This record gives sequence, C-alpha cells and structure tokens, in this order.
Amino acid sequence: MLLQFIINGIIAGSLYSIVALGYTLIYGIARRINFAQGEIYMFGSFCFFAFAVERSVHPIFSCILAIFLSAIIGLLIERFAYRPLQNASRLAPLISTIGVSIFLQGFITFLYGPNSKTLRQGEVEAGFDFFSATITKTQIVIIFLCIILMVGLHLLLHLTKFGKAVRTTAEDSEIAITVGINTTRIIQAVFAISAALAGAAGIMAGFNNTIEPTMGTVAGFKGFTAAVLGGIGNIIGAVLGGFIIGIAENLGAGYISSEYKDTVAFIILFIMLLFRSRGILGKKAVRL
Repeated sequence: MLLQFIINGIIAGSLYSIVALGYTLIYGIARRINFAQGEIYMFGSFCFFAFAVERSVHPIFSCILAIFLSAIIGLLIERFAYRPLQNASRLAPLISTIGVSIFLQGFITFLYGPNSKTLRQGEVEAGFDFFSATITKTQIVIIFLCIILMVGLHLLLHLTKFGKAVRTTAEDSEIAITVGINTTRIIQAVFAISAALAGAAGIMAGFNNTIEPTMGTVAGFKGFTAAVLGGIGNIIGAVLGGFIIGIAENLGAGYISSEYKDTVAFIILFIMLLFRSRGILGKKAVRL
C-alpha cells in the first residue's frame, strides 16, 4: 500500500502547494498573512457548485466564473481588510483576515447549510491500476493542472515585466516606488492572484472529495504549514512544503491511524518552528 499512500499524498500535496503559494505571495510582498486564504479555497468550490451543479452552466465557464469571483474576494480583502491597516501593528490585519474567514464560512453555511455536497455527477469514476495502486483520471488531471499553475506562476514572476515589479516590491518597496512602480497596484494584483489560486485549488479538491463550509479551515492551515515548512516567501519552498505535508499525512494515516491524519501537519509545523523557524529554503531576506 506504500505506493497508494504516496500517490494520495501527491494529490493532496498538489492542492496544499497551490494554497501555500497564495500565503507565500502575500507574505512576500506585504509581509502579512492572509488567514482568509483557506475560506477562499472553500468559496471557489461553492461558486463552482452554484454555477455548474445548480444552474447547469458549462463546467469550463463555471470554473472561470468561480476563479474570477475568488479573485474579486481577494481584491476586497486587500481593499477593506489589509490596506486601511497596513500601517498598524502586524496583529491588526491578521485579525481582520481571520474575521473575513469567519464571515465567508458563515455566509456559505447560511446559503447551503452545514451538510457536505459533491461536484461530481454521474456514476463513481473507476480508477486505473498503477502497479499496486489505483488512480483515477480526475486525480491525474488535478495533479497535471496543479503543476501547470505552479510552473505558470513561476514563469509569470521571472519572465514578465509584472513579475519583475512584484519581485522588486517584495525585496524593497521603497526602491520600487523610486523607480516608478505602483506598489499599491502590485499588492492588489498579488492578492487577486493568490485568491484565484485558492479558488482554483478548491474547485479541484471538490472533484476529488466532497465540499462543505468548513473545508477551508483545515486546507488553509495545511497550506500555511506548507508555506512555513518550505520557507514562507519562497515560491519553490511553498511547493516543496505542500508535497511534504501531503505525503507525510497520508503515510501517517496509512501506517498509524487515519484519526491522526490532520495531526501530522501540526507536528511538522511544531518541529520546524522549533529547529528551523525560517523553513527548509527560507532565508533572512524574503525572496520570491
């Protein structure tokens, strides 16, 4: 069963990595943690459910609309929960984003109730035999799409003018302003991109599991743990951390007990903070 646990871990790790990238982007440029990232992940999945399942909109259009609305939520968070408090203590915007996460969870619970729902329609999908393991076509697509998002973000940050502006702002916002970069617009764009990534991850998670209003809490924590594990502010570190968390928790569930699956992330976070608080690839200076 080892191979099966590793495959399950890669699938989960792919999604955690996408959420972790959102944390890393925002911390890298704003030096703040957006704890609403997990609830945006949940929001994206329910937006897709509202369009594709309830209103029978084509899945591709539903996906685009859900990701777009997730990005809008990111812009609203930046405008009303971050920007007015950017000169306050670090604790103030952190608490405000926690408030946003509670609001989003309560709002979706009010609309759809606490029961779980599914994005999958039709019969249960049969899996492919891969040596001694099983993987479905949907799971292969999820891994493939996550890799595309990771590579696409890396190319965006390193091969475009926008990416250069983001990295300059992350390294020194005062120098960025001096050379004519509109740092406010850059921060807005980063919040939108981070939220769009979370929304996309939530949609993919909904095809692999059921969705529920509380799903963002655990996903958000594991994404944050992955970002810290890899070195928050480091893009490659966020991806590495996501896969480590995903594989470790599935091995723990398989060889210890499924009841302790979520505990693995807590243990890894504690050990990392205790012995290397900057993370695996973290440095004193934050670099995207």
